[in-house]
Amino acid sequence: MEFIKDSHLVIFNAAFDLRFLNAELNRVNYPSTVSDICAEVTCAMELAKSKFGVRKISQDADCLRYGIDISSRTKHSALLDAYLCAELFFKLLDDLVEPLKSTPQQNKHTPTKAISIPSAYKNK
Repeated sequence: MEFIKDSHLVIFNAAFDLRFLNAELNRVNYPSTVSDICAEVTCAMELAKSKFGVRKISQDADCLRYGIDISSRTKHSALLDAYLCAELFFKLLDDLVEPLKSTPQQNKHTPTKAISIPSAYKNK
């Protein structure tokens, strides 16, 4: 608790993470919530949704809009999420950094395979 006391926490999905963290504090009978301990808590997801005018967005989609490399994400990693959230937060605050208007495609589209038409349906 000393580590976060009077700090400014930036969390990508703060509502989710704070419920989890506060439940853990409650489980060990800690008398305060994370919001009581910290000077400020900022939700990077809400900041991004507000900036982009969208109702739903993921951390990966936000990162892609800002050109933040997410190629090292091969599985869930809290440490990687924290690094990406920090990088994203600073870009969200910087009005000189222009994000893409929409999230770029991550996977290339595969061409549609031609299907064979049974001879009974073929026209001469």
